[in-house]
Amino acid sequence: MSTHHDGDHYLRPLDGSTPAEHYQRFGWWVSDIIVPPDALRRVRSLCDQLDTAERDGPFPDVLREFLAWDGSLPRPPRLNQYFALQYQAVYDLVMTPRIHEIAAELSGARTLRIFNTAMIRKSPGDHSRYATVGVHCDAAYWRTCSSRQMLTAWVPLQDTSVDMGPIRYYSASHRWPDHPEVRALRDEQNFTATGQERMRRWLAASGIHDDPVTGAIRAGQVTFHHCLTLHGSGANTSARTRDGISIHLQPGDNRYEQRSATDEYVHDAFVRRRDGVPDYTDARLCPLTWPVAARGAG
Repeated sequence: MSTHHDGDHYLRPLDGSTPAEHYQRFGWWVSDIIVPPDALRRVRSLCDQLDTAERDGPFPDVLREFLAWDGSLPRPPRLNQYFALQYQAVYDLVMTPRIHEIAAELSGARTLRIFNTAMIRKSPGDHSRYATVGVHCDAAYWRTCSSRQMLTAWVPLQDTSVDMGPIRYYSASHRWPDHPEVRALRDEQNFTATGQERMRRWLAASGIHDDPVTGAIRAGQVTFHHCLTLHGSGANTSARTRDGISIHLQPGDNRYEQRSATDEYVHDAFVRRRDGVPDYTDARLCPLTWPVAARGAG
């Protein structure tokens, strides 16, 4: 595997270009430490409460089903959506201005809104297929979105070493030629790694041989990736739990757009409706994040 990191195995940019140029060329970027240590500490202290329904955040009652994990035996990875709305401390971390300033710089978006946020916990162990996050691109889950310039910021809550299964990027995969195998890769909803064999076949058939880029990440750093960038992560073979927050961001011009009768996103049942269709500018679930001065506007 090509890791493109220094002797300490930390994820690094691949060249000396500007952040925006790097993102446009490779489909991802990793920041310096930009999240305050106190903010990380406050959120880490909440993580053991996830199996309860006790929350203190600005949580719309319509989303109550997302409050607690299901109480079953932990399996890595575990996913809890709408995480920023569950705790005020998480909301404050997610709204760290520097995260959204960088996201706007990378994407070129004039305005940004939250699309969703999620807490992902990867417990130690590689005993099942759930130990990995399968190779996928986020756009596979956002088929009702008109924008193809959406992006994700991933915030690790602790120093994340290589043996904890950090994120792995297929560099420049957001710019791969649009032929059948690549379209199949981009359409596969493979977060839970149920389609790993299909993904391997399509990767091989595409004729594009590009090993994923990975490396350790420090707490307070943030990785950013384009919605078409293929990525995943390996098993957590360390003795420590890996917690991280995914912040999915949409440009201000993103709108609901149904491409087929089966297209849907979890939002569609909960956001307000405008002209009879889901409204992804609903400020309760999709608050404005950039520019900072405009936050709070509906």
